[in-house]
Formats: sequence, structure tokens, C-alpha cells
Amino acid sequence: MFIKKGIIYKPSNVNWVKSHLWVPTAYKLNNEKIIIYFAGRNKKNESDIGYFIYDIKKNKVTNFSNGPILKRGSLGSFDDSAVIPSHIIKVKKIYYLYYIGWTQGKKIPYIPSIGLAYSKSLKSKFKKYSKSPILDKNYNDQYFIASCFVRKIKKNFIMDYTSNLSWKKIRSGTFPRYLIKTCRSKDGFNWQTNKNITVPFQNNKEVAITRPWILKSKRKYFMFTSIKKKNYKIKILKSNDGFKWNRMDKKIFSEKNKTKFDSVSQEYASLIKMKDKLYMFYNGNDYGKNGICLAISNTNFLA
Repeated sequence: MFIKKGIIYKPSNVNWVKSHLWVPTAYKLNNEKIIIYFAGRNKKNESDIGYFIYDIKKNKVTNFSNGPILKRGSLGSFDDSAVIPSHIIKVKKIYYLYYIGWTQGKKIPYIPSIGLAYSKSLKSKFKKYSKSPILDKNYNDQYFIASCFVRKIKKNFIMDYTSNLSWKKIRSGTFPRYLIKTCRSKDGFNWQTNKNITVPFQNNKEVAITRPWILKSKRKYFMFTSIKKKNYKIKILKSNDGFKWNRMDKKIFSEKNKTKFDSVSQEYASLIKMKDKLYMFYNGNDYGKNGICLAISNTNFLA
């Protein structure tokens, strides 16, 4: 099981952030250091992207960005209200940062889609590939598209992503109902979607499945994702081929390791293998209001 190590980075540590550090997105720098990108909110509840570096040998944050490495777009653009990291991969000598762009609606609170930014250095500012999203609502995804995980398999790119099926208005507000789907690309920019659902709802009590993160262990694939009934919980799915997924009943956190910062909710997990350990960076209660949490397990957890 994963042992919780607590909150390792708080909004108070970042001078350009007013509240929340959410959707941590990790990338392995070397055998001792991990860079974690995050979205930080300003006074208007709008988000930009920054990063910090976690040193596993020193068990602490050793470096951070003095300002955003990716900012919101201009007024009226798909990302004028928020840019939120989702996944980063290296293609040849360039780092591709797939991110969620938000704009706001009148009848619904937000309209997300997926954008792409790139850089030659993980610690430098990223440049947007386009002022338009690379994946937006379409014939197969009619309401919105959000957080994703991108894999490069031979000459193809595979994206597991969040797709909203509907909006529902109730007394307390307007809420979406979304799950995980998969699409393909030959270049990482242009994507071909379909109607197939990769991770469906298990029952009517589930209202959201989001933020897929995939690890491979030996010949098996494991997807960590956030599933919501009343609150988000991190769950694991298993696959033989990386496309057809089955849920696992495996408990992620020890019952003896209860903590206040994620007592109600755990979501948006991002994981990195380091030697014989799995490092999970995630958010707790209130979608990262208190910061980014860390939990560690042995790699045999995936056995």
C-alpha cells in the first residue's frame, strides 16, 4: 500500500499563487529528482502553470519556478480562464506538455478542451503550439474534453482522455458527468476520436471518472484514475494490452495512515517509478486548496 507523507508543497510557498495547487503532473528528471508541474490560482480563481522539483534522496522540495512557465491565453481564447497541466512526454528532443484550457460559459461554469505547449527544456517557459485547442468537443465528444494521458506506441500516439457525456442542473449548481475515452494520432497534434468508452461508469452513483495515469509493470498495464460518487477517490484498473481495462479492488492507502488533508477526497494522481519505489503526487480535500500531497509505495504494489 501507499504510505502518505503529507503535503509537500503549499500555495503559501508560491508568491504568484493566491490559492490551490492542483492537478500535479510529474516527470522523471534523473534517478534522484522529479519535476512536478501544477496549476496555481490567482485572486480571480484563474490558473497558470508552474513547477517544483522533489529530491527523493533529501525527501524535500529543492527548487521551484519563480513564475508561471505557461500562462492563460488572451480574452476569448479557449484557455483565457485557466491552463492546467495534464501530461508531458518527450518526442525526439522536444518536450510536449498536454494541458487543459478553460474558458467560462454563461449557463455552465467552465468549458475545457486540450491544448499543447512545447519546450526544449523542462525548466523553461513553454510555447503554445496553437491559440486553438488540439482536441475540442466534436461529433463523438459533444460537451467537453479534459485531462489526458498520452502514450507513444511505435509510430502512433494514443491519448486516454476525459469526455463529458452531459450537464445536469440541480439546486446547488450545474454539474457534468464524464468518463474516460481513447483516441489516436499519427503526429500528436491531430486526433481521431470515436464513440467507444474506455472506462465506463460502474453504477448510477458514479458521476465522474477523470485524470488517467498509466504505468507498465512487466507485461501488465495499470491505470490510476479519480472516480467520484460524492467525493473523488483514486482507483486502479488493470489491463493486459493497455486498451481494455478491468477495475481492481486493491486498496491504495492503509487504513492506519489516516490524515486530515485528504480525509474527504483524494484525486488527480500522477505517479513516477524511482528505483524500487512508486511516488504518487496527488490532491486531497478541496481540489488542492491546501497543496500537493505525496504517498510512496514499493513497486511490488503492482505485482
